[in-house]
Amino acid sequence: MNSSILIVDDNTHNLRVLEEILAAEDHDICMAVNGELALRSVATRTPELILLDIMMPGMDGFEVCRHLKADPVTADIPVLFISALAEPDVLMRAFEAGGLDYISKPFVEQEVLARVRTHLRLAAAQSQLLEANRELSREIETRNESEKKYRHLFEESKDVILVSDPTGRLLDVNQAGIELFGYTREELLSLDPRELYCSPEDRKRMWQVLYHAGFVNDFELEMKGKNGRAIIVHLSVSIIRDDEGKIFGHRGIARDVTERRKLERQLLHSQKMESIGLLAGGVAHDFNNLLTAISGYGQILQDSVPENDEVSQDSIRQVLKAAGRAAELTGSLLAFSRKQAINAKPVHVYTIISDTARLIQRVIGEDIEFTTAFSGKDLLVMADAGQLEQVFMNLATNARDAMPHGGRLSICLKRVVVKEGSEALYDLPSSGNYALVSVADTGTGIDNGSMDKLFEPFYTTKEVGKGTGLGLSIVYGIIKQHEGSVLVGSEAGKGTTFNIYLPLVEGHAVEEKSTTLPAVNGGTETILLAEDEELVRTFLARILERSGYTVITAEDGEDAVRKFGEGTGTISLVLTDMVMPRKNGMEIFEEISKIDPGTKVIFISGYTPETIHKKGIIPSEVEFITKPFKKDDLLRKVREVLDKN
Repeated sequence: MNSSILIVDDNTHNLRVLEEILAAEDHDICMAVNGELALRSVATRTPELILLDIMMPGMDGFEVCRHLKADPVTADIPVLFISALAEPDVLMRAFEAGGLDYISKPFVEQEVLARVRTHLRLAAAQSQLLEANRELSREIETRNESEKKYRHLFEESKDVILVSDPTGRLLDVNQAGIELFGYTREELLSLDPRELYCSPEDRKRMWQVLYHAGFVNDFELEMKGKNGRAIIVHLSVSIIRDDEGKIFGHRGIARDVTERRKLERQLLHSQKMESIGLLAGGVAHDFNNLLTAISGYGQILQDSVPENDEVSQDSIRQVLKAAGRAAELTGSLLAFSRKQAINAKPVHVYTIISDTARLIQRVIGEDIEFTTAFSGKDLLVMADAGQLEQVFMNLATNARDAMPHGGRLSICLKRVVVKEGSEALYDLPSSGNYALVSVADTGTGIDNGSMDKLFEPFYTTKEVGKGTGLGLSIVYGIIKQHEGSVLVGSEAGKGTTFNIYLPLVEGHAVEEKSTTLPAVNGGTETILLAEDEELVRTFLARILERSGYTVITAEDGEDAVRKFGEGTGTISLVLTDMVMPRKNGMEIFEEISKIDPGTKVIFISGYTPETIHKKGIIPSEVEFITKPFKKDDLLRKVREVLDKN
């Protein structure tokens, strides 16, 4: 900025603090420790702004300000009082003396900078307008030229500049104001100014502050344009008085901050969803430990009970069925927290939608008209086809529930380009080429109160027993895990549209190939099992021993390293949990690798291998199995690793 500012305060500490705060703005700072020195300084060098302490020995701030305002040379210099006293009578005296604003002690850096910036901006605008007026007075013969200069300054401002009469009716407005509000200049000047405000209460509060203090600075409120669109602005207004002190109008600057507020809300929403995701992932991780033991012991019990004991076998099947449903629930939580396993391959979005369309038609019923539209069939994304099918099925199911008496559901696909700098508006990590899938219905819509909570786990607007509230949270998690975003537009009674953005990739689609799982075989090798959860440790040891293996158990990291050292040469495989006390899985791996570099290791965790590898917790070549798992899956993985060369 490089503006000249005079700071007047008898406390040298306050002078240093203000000098440090303003130094970052590259202002030219002068200082005075009393009123007499301040007036001498102003007489030799006129500053653009004065920060003036009230309580000083000799001449106080009020007297200094009155001297300044009485001198035509210094009368227009903006004076901001600084004081620890904020009583109404003190503030009234400050404004009566000619001050424009005050800054309270102790100083808050952002408050000081905001007020200084605002008054420098207003002073600059006022100076420009006054200079234009002086030229008009001095040079009547060049009045047209002076008017042209004035209008140039007025019209070229990127901020809205408003001039109004004492009632608030507009007398003049620049081009920025015309563009912001969408009216013509003639319409704005004839408009009842109350029509520009969304809330009469906001307008009333603004006017109360204006006439109490003589100005308002960066007053945030909602205004509206000709089309009814809400516009969030920061409004700074000052009262204009004539030579006798009578109010004859107002002058103001308005700055559109609608997009900034939108981005701030998106950031807050993303942070909230990230926090909920961390919580959901942690809960799912801990729950997987319990499910591993429940389903594991259930499988052992199932193998142990005679098949002709139908009552016991049926009870065990119900336990395993419940455990399976619980595992699906944790999978949903992991999907939301973006820690679910993802098998991504290059696939055509058109193919996924086409394959899912047949299932969607059966789910939504005959009373809903279902259509698809594709602007291209070559849009390739890196994705897990099964998970994207789940996304489209979840959205179709929700759409069906929102149209109990029938309606229309459409899925449209097209290519879009997100320009650099606009990615935040679409909640995307980067700009570039994207596939846009729009899923739109003509249902009941979503009210504003539900919109911010829409993707949270367990949030549902359905009746009790009609849904878990996990459908949209799964959609959110899956799309985020695919480096995309999902945005919602809705209006009560008119339907809802979900816009899904997926980044496009180059290459060719990969066809799925069927695989046959190898038979489950046991063995006679010795396995070191490290697991701090006793239930899980006992279950794992039992199924390994029943398959012929010799098992050495360890209850924490240090115990595992010690027992491995004692059994060096006899232990063929280490099966270890990732998160344990005293030493975690990775620390165990590093320690035993020093003792025997060729040792085979399998890690176990409630998190997926993708999540673990992405965080760099374990090397990508190390084997991994995710909780909860079936008995045969574990035995198959153990045999597979042991048989590797």
